[in-house]
Amino acid sequence: MPGFLIHIGEESFPFAQETRKKLVVDRIEGPGYCVERRVVNKFMNDRLFFEDNNYVVVVEGVVLNNHQLIEQYDASDWGDCIKRMYLRLGDTFFNEFRGSFSGALFDKSADKWLVFTDHIGDKQVFYTDVPGGYLLGSEIGFLVEARKKNALPVSIDETGCYMSLTHGFCFDDKTLVTEVHKLIAGHYYEITPACIRTIRYHQFSNVPDESMTEEDAVEGIDRLFRQAIRRQFEKDREYGYRHLACLSGGLDSRMTVWVAHQMGYSDQLNITFSQSGYLDFSVAQQIAIDLHHDWLFKPLDGGDFIDKLDEITAMTYGGINYFGLAHGKSL
Repeated sequence: MPGFLIHIGEESFPFAQETRKKLVVDRIEGPGYCVERRVVNKFMNDRLFFEDNNYVVVVEGVVLNNHQLIEQYDASDWGDCIKRMYLRLGDTFFNEFRGSFSGALFDKSADKWLVFTDHIGDKQVFYTDVPGGYLLGSEIGFLVEARKKNALPVSIDETGCYMSLTHGFCFDDKTLVTEVHKLIAGHYYEITPACIRTIRYHQFSNVPDESMTEEDAVEGIDRLFRQAIRRQFEKDREYGYRHLACLSGGLDSRMTVWVAHQMGYSDQLNITFSQSGYLDFSVAQQIAIDLHHDWLFKPLDGGDFIDKLDEITAMTYGGINYFGLAHGKSL
């Protein structure tokens, strides 16, 4: 997905020009840094891109609980909230965010950059060394094209290739490009004039809470599941977007659709793609009929949806199996 690109260093480092249409492109330049965002014109109130006397702030993606945070920190707006959270919580202020996000904060007085991804790393951030500094961005393609434009080497990482071929994605900080590294989920970069460090701010735990009863666990799951649905569907309402919800025969999607309907989010367009006649088709169709939802079905018969190999690989730079995106792209 489009996002941001940051160069940190005293030497000039031209970016490759963005050629995709319909993107919002903005730029901030200062002594020793240049920041550019290239984003789709949606969810713009969740995104931040500004500079003041003390900070440069970039937030990309969707932060589902931003209004709660604004209220909690008695802030005038989302940008003011970020600054208050940083002053109160320090470098890991973004641990309070919920959603799919990445971003950066530059503290001018401390001469320190914080560049972060979310807890599960689905809003990726990449990094590469460049002469006299660093280049970071939310698309690996941004970094690779910038390296090429500045006549810097770009080489294949064989370990990353084997990971992608055998597991469908690259582990840890690996990518398919030797010179480019990926920020690990739940981590952030701290960048000072002295060095760049990767720091963990979040880690999931699989240690069971033996003090919790089974009844408490069931009630807790239900409460947290409904909280997640409320946050996501209310974000649609905030922007006046219709609820688009994928629906298959699987338990996860049908629970989301059904519980959301029960909670009052009934104006849904449910979307299904599968082979005609499969249970994913028939079960999803019956749920949509029973709930009186609009329903859109895309048949995957014949396998024609997997023929856009080059187009899809260009989107991911080979970091994930292309057929995992093929059906969504065809839709």
